[in-house]
Amino acid sequence: MAAGWCTNTSSVQIGFTYSQGTFTDISIPGATLVNANGINDAGDVVGTYVVNGVQHGYLLSGGKLTTLDPPGTTSLNTAWGINNAGVITVYGVGANGNYLSFTTADQGKTYTPFHDPTEGSLGTAIHQINNNGDIVATVFDASNNRHGVLYHAGQYTDFDDPNGVGTTRGNGLNDNLVMVGRYGSGVYGGIGYEAIAKP
Repeated sequence: MAAGWCTNTSSVQIGFTYSQGTFTDISIPGATLVNANGINDAGDVVGTYVVNGVQHGYLLSGGKLTTLDPPGTTSLNTAWGINNAGVITVYGVGANGNYLSFTTADQGKTYTPFHDPTEGSLGTAIHQINNNGDIVATVFDASNNRHGVLYHAGQYTDFDDPNGVGTTRGNGLNDNLVMVGRYGSGVYGGIGYEAIAKP
């Protein structure tokens, strides 16, 4: 099973799951945007939705929707990844415009902060978690350049694209520590990559 999102002919972003050739839309009442960012083997989906101009992270499990808005965040809340143990990665933007990242293992009842120690004032944007608890993220340094970061065995390891242009993002990883993301010039970077971590 896979999860993702697309833009329909009315330019509205719609989340979906895909299984055995069938697409199923994710519908959230009142939402003007729904993204599905991650899914685990049980079919639990995490992502983002917008209602009344406010962006929230969410968990959709067994047909039940749980909103995930971590403490201290004021905007752009996003749930990005979920592993088979149900640990979710979620981030938002705080009052100072910095990224605040967390994991939650109890469907948003409690949150554990996630901080790369090299981060500057803009913080760390957490992304995917694998079934071993390894995490890949994006960290902003003191000059606001972006670097990929791998959290493995209790250690943070920053990494950069081969061209060193300072816009590397770590978006996903599997249980074998194969990571994917993107890099390049500009705000987001536009070249995808696959890398095998050697911690």
